[in-house]
Amino acid sequence: MRPSWAGSLFSAASVMTFCKRIYSNDRWLAAYIAYRKRVNDRPRRPAPFTGQGATTRKRTEQGMEIFVRESPESDKETIVLYLHGSGYVMQPTWFHWRFFGRLARELRTEVVMPIYPKAPVHHFGEASEKLIACYRQLLERKKKARIVVIGDSSGGAVALALTQEAVRLKLPLPERLILISPLLDSSLRRPEIQEIEQVDLLQTKKVLRAFGKAWAGGETLTHPAVSPLYGPLSSLPPVSILIGTRDLLFPDSAAWVSAVRAAGGEAELLPYERMIHDFPLLPIPEAKHAMKRIAELARQSSARSDKGRESYGVSRID
Repeated sequence: MRPSWAGSLFSAASVMTFCKRIYSNDRWLAAYIAYRKRVNDRPRRPAPFTGQGATTRKRTEQGMEIFVRESPESDKETIVLYLHGSGYVMQPTWFHWRFFGRLARELRTEVVMPIYPKAPVHHFGEASEKLIACYRQLLERKKKARIVVIGDSSGGAVALALTQEAVRLKLPLPERLILISPLLDSSLRRPEIQEIEQVDLLQTKKVLRAFGKAWAGGETLTHPAVSPLYGPLSSLPPVSILIGTRDLLFPDSAAWVSAVRAAGGEAELLPYERMIHDFPLLPIPEAKHAMKRIAELARQSSARSDKGRESYGVSRID
């Protein structure tokens, strides 16, 4: 699929922004992380871009704000747990709130978006505990519902790590996992990443590693709960990854899908030619196409039974 003129224009505009350059400056990067430390724990409220025809509710569980978007026509048999990205240190942006609303509208189901703890004040362990508690409560309240977990960027890593933890705890698993441009390995040590970094218009290894270290809180970047690429591969539900080929996270996604398949799991890579990081969240035609695919995947009923899922932790990527 060739990029649309709008997608190409958005990519070109990204080159002219200061984001990639400013984050590459050590002093500015440190100042930005310090800024996030001051503001991340402020109460959130939905941006006014979530669309019409549905309502957004807010509740607090385990000291964590949780936003729920649904309409009277929402499918009561499916629930989406959406874990937003933003490099582990940022709260949801305009693009995430818009995507949150689009998920509810296009999938016609209830969408739950927890504002999980962020670095540098909080770390992956605290976030994991709160998200597992949130997931348990969804299981309890929605005993007959199918749960689909969707995550983008760092939220994609959080989504996979959450699912791997659910496997370890022998909890009922999500029906499907849909990851968008996931940050599967914060160490970014795969050699192929170097070449793609030159055409990635938004991200650098240096910045992502800095955010990853803040999230790790003293643990190594290859800790499985920080970089779920190194977590268990077996016993997972079906996983679909949507990612652009001009995203420096592409090599890790491709390698992880291949490893899951080799381990006997069900995973697919859905690449988009010349698309940038997190493109399904952008106001471009390719995002509409991606949303249709996400909706189709979310509606699919997995034919895979729970049989054999107790053999978790057998296969990993070294």
